[in-house]
Amino acid sequence: MLRRFLNALGAPRPYPGSAEDAAAAYRTLLTERRVLIVLDNASDAAQVRPLLPAAHSCAVLVTSLGVLATLNGAAHPHLTPLPPSASVAVLGLWAGEGRPGGLRRSLFRCWRRSRESRGSRGSRGKGS
Repeated sequence: MLRRFLNALGAPRPYPGSAEDAAAAYRTLLTERRVLIVLDNASDAAQVRPLLPAAHSCAVLVTSLGVLATLNGAAHPHLTPLPPSASVAVLGLWAGEGRPGGLRRSLFRCWRRSRESRGSRGSRGKGS
């Protein structure tokens, strides 16, 4: 993942070999920038930590099905999924209201899969 970020930030190749050196290069590239880093569906804090910038001009938004309690200084709001009708309304704001009915069907299928996936993990979600 670090190499993808280095590439997106225009880091010269070859990228550093070790994960620690790559993380240092990543943080250096962010020093003079204002960046919002979005890390979606993080599995645990260890996956997130190397991607946290040292620069105060950057912000990070992390989503996870579990609580990442060991991330120091992080706020941990619990958000529930939007119901399908509200999801369609929000997506309509972004995509434009004139989209065909296929958008609604596709969004509902994604929502349903997400709910089924969460159910198959048992009680993993909250507090773990």
